[in-house]
Amino acid sequence: MPMDVILGNNIMVPGGDFRQIVPAVRKGVQADVIAACIKTSPLWSRFNDYLRRNMRVVGPANEWKKYLMKIGDSKVLANDNDEILIPVELQSKESLVNEIIGPLLNRQCSG
Repeated sequence: MPMDVILGNNIMVPGGDFRQIVPAVRKGVQADVIAACIKTSPLWSRFNDYLRRNMRVVGPANEWKKYLMKIGDSKVLANDNDEILIPVELQSKESLVNEIIGPLLNRQCSG
């Protein structure tokens, strides 16, 4: 394989909020972390960007997305226990497990 083939000619599909995948730099300061970020890599310019909109947060989930962005931007204050309170209207009415996989379990049990 030629040495100039990027990533071994493999297709990569990175995704997500890059603020959630900050690189770990031992004894590094913020500038070191930024310097280690994938967006500063010489390979970054070789990536193709096809999707710029998070399709999972269209409609009602948009309020949750906005709240998460506020948390990421440090615009939501934590209490004395370093906890962030989630507004009641954004909380799941059921347990998290039922909220996420309940319909799947119900479908398997009835089918």
